[in-house]
Amino acid sequence: MRKSRLLFAFLAAIFPMTGYAQDGASEAQEAGHEAQDAPSTETVHHIVKSAPVEDVEHTFSDEQILLNNQAVDAVSSGNYSKAEQLFNSMLQIGEFNIIWMNLGRTYANQNKCIEAKDAYAHVFTAPKIDDFPSDMINQTTETFIKELDAQCSSTIVLTCSPADMTISIDSGREMPCTSEPLAVAPGLHSVFGKTSYGFNTIAVETVKDQTVNAEIEVVDYKKVAAEAGESPEELLRKSKIYKSVGYSLLGVGVAMAAGGFGWWGYSYNLWQSNCGEAEVLNGYQSCGGNEGIRNAGKVNGKSRADIEKAQITGGVVGAIGSAMIITGVTFVLIDALSIYPKYKEAAALHSFRISPVLMPEFSGMSLSARF
Repeated sequence: MRKSRLLFAFLAAIFPMTGYAQDGASEAQEAGHEAQDAPSTETVHHIVKSAPVEDVEHTFSDEQILLNNQAVDAVSSGNYSKAEQLFNSMLQIGEFNIIWMNLGRTYANQNKCIEAKDAYAHVFTAPKIDDFPSDMINQTTETFIKELDAQCSSTIVLTCSPADMTISIDSGREMPCTSEPLAVAPGLHSVFGKTSYGFNTIAVETVKDQTVNAEIEVVDYKKVAAEAGESPEELLRKSKIYKSVGYSLLGVGVAMAAGGFGWWGYSYNLWQSNCGEAEVLNGYQSCGGNEGIRNAGKVNGKSRADIEKAQITGGVVGAIGSAMIITGVTFVLIDALSIYPKYKEAAALHSFRISPVLMPEFSGMSLSARF
């Protein structure tokens, strides 16, 4: 029994209680005074870890004692989320009323009002541990419930669309959406709603002793797209086509424009060179359109007619390339501004339930990398 009393005193040092158990009704009042003078967390923690384990049917197992010590360390360092996990692990091994009480206290320290209330409710129905009087645990839990009511004085009434979505408040446990008032602490809260096809998050600001009505909607983008005649698969296919055509036109257009205008520039230089030499040969002061130049024969290996053809060809190819660039940019912009955003809503949100890696941001980066 020494181990049990010390363990309970240890818990009392972390979660203030009205007292802890002694054998016999006459020792209960004395225990209450001892709880007020309970040793520090570190001192009791050391004793609990080194205490022998008794083979009692309704008592903590060795593994539960180890988990309890780790949970207390986590609470002492302010890591309530870790303590929450450890207390839940204790429940998986064996359910006892005092574990539910300490788990509820841990939830309360994180302002998880709904979870704390549910944990406290389990205290009165869970198996009773032999080492601690159930009356004392029940009385302590009732005190904690009153503290929780004062702490969680605000309420949120949700309207969910669709009504069968699951919700969680402030990263708490998932639960079916309900129109019943949900107790929360005053302040800003994040409400997360999820369905089989998508999710949504809203922020709700609450005030002490007041009820706030909030609406949360998860849009079935796949259904909306289908009703509009475009499924996510169709949007993705169209997006790929627009990207492929757009970037292909851009690539070919840049090459043609560079080659065409380059050839035109080269031909122009030959024109000027031949024009000057033709003037010398024929005695003309002007080059443009002179028959004498045309009849001057080949200069620098090319005739005037060949140079004119080269200039025209280069200009036409350059113009076609420029048109292809403009068309390619248009295709890419249409996809970037219209088609792909629709797909990102319809497909990326729908796939979130499979893995967080498929969130819109990650999906956008991975899809863009393919083109």
